[in-house]
Amino acid sequence: MRTQDYSIVVAAHGSRDPRALEEVEALVALMKARSPQRTITHGYLEFARPTIDEGVRSALEAGTRPIVMLPALLLAATHAKNDMPGELALLKREFPSVDFHFGAPMDLHPALLRLGQQRITEAEARSDRVIKRAGTCLVVVGRGTSDPDANSEVCKLARMLQEGLGFGHSYVCYAGTAEPVVGEGLRSAARLGCARIVVFPYFLFDGRLVKRIYAAADELAARQPGIEVLKAGYLGPHDEVAEVFLERAREGLEGRAAMNCSLCKYRVQIVGFEEQVGQAQRPHHLAVRGRAPGPPAAPEPPRPYEPHPIEAESFRIIEAGRDWSGWAGGERRGGPAPAGGRHQPPGRGGAPRIGMLIADERVIDVGEAARRARQRLPFDASDMLSLTGSALGLAVGALTLKVIPVFYAYTPISQAYRAVTQFDPIAVLWALALAALSTFVAGLYPAWRVGRAAPAAYLKSQ
Repeated sequence: MRTQDYSIVVAAHGSRDPRALEEVEALVALMKARSPQRTITHGYLEFARPTIDEGVRSALEAGTRPIVMLPALLLAATHAKNDMPGELALLKREFPSVDFHFGAPMDLHPALLRLGQQRITEAEARSDRVIKRAGTCLVVVGRGTSDPDANSEVCKLARMLQEGLGFGHSYVCYAGTAEPVVGEGLRSAARLGCARIVVFPYFLFDGRLVKRIYAAADELAARQPGIEVLKAGYLGPHDEVAEVFLERAREGLEGRAAMNCSLCKYRVQIVGFEEQVGQAQRPHHLAVRGRAPGPPAAPEPPRPYEPHPIEAESFRIIEAGRDWSGWAGGERRGGPAPAGGRHQPPGRGGAPRIGMLIADERVIDVGEAARRARQRLPFDASDMLSLTGSALGLAVGALTLKVIPVFYAYTPISQAYRAVTQFDPIAVLWALALAALSTFVAGLYPAWRVGRAAPAAYLKSQ
């Protein structure tokens, strides 16, 4: 078998953004231009057509075998380790006579480092300011996955670009799933004190997440006018990317598709992910695989909210203490809310019927609920302990005042000690008054904080 006789199916993730789909097709066109003798098709895991199995069928119709499924992904995470291999397993079962191969994702290829350098340099060239890279922070934004190995590759990329290009600092954040998320990461990078921040999305194609990254960069620039924020381009369809894809396809055909298996959470026990070793491959997109475009299915009805027992008891206390005399029997719950979003009793503002009471109307005040709950309790042990300790303190003090003069009754300084050990009722009253005032002032701050807290958030935090 000659290595030239094989087809490539580019398996992309898919996006709801038409621009992303156009760029996938542009990349496939670049691959065809560099390898015109080869059948190259594409398909999407989700969100778009053709699906991966439809791309495979197109390659089979062209008559060229074997077929290499090539993940159009930067890093090996769940899609490359689970979803796409699961799709490939189904295709092998459907076409047992076809020799299928699986290529590796792009990973940190030297060509991608060069392309990243180009995107960063292009962003710097668009600025009219001259700022040394030693005073610049490079922020690399990855996609973010549930796979710690893939997330760590973004950190490795950032470090290689920082040292290779001479940036003073680098910071890594993610568009989702992993932390820190892009907004938090940019704010942290701004606190490093650099005069310039270069934001580099390590993404293969455009899409909603890339636009979200650029929006966060614009927000930081508006909030920090003293810092220049530059937006570098993502990788996109490029000759370097097309060449890496063709290289990965050749490796897949030859059985050299090296992936990051040494730290794969599905193969070895990784700290914090031990239970995922040997996890079954279940493609998550099968519910929409091959479905014709059309209106989305009706969403499932939301499940009723089940409050925590502490929260339920708090609401029960609040509701029991509420004056419902102005409400009709069936008007506590049910029915739509009036205009403006607030429920009002009959005769107040002309509202015909109330619905379920919203939080700021139902929850009178968390402090009020706590006070009412406290009033239901008897005089408890903590109160008794406080009073007993206070009484004992006064008794010990009075006894000390009586005992000390006895020890110095026959000394020349007895009169001086008697002068300073007299029981002073005024001083005792002042001490009690100051203690009461201190207790009152100390209780104001937490009560003020509780009064400003959102009731549901406060109850759940307790």
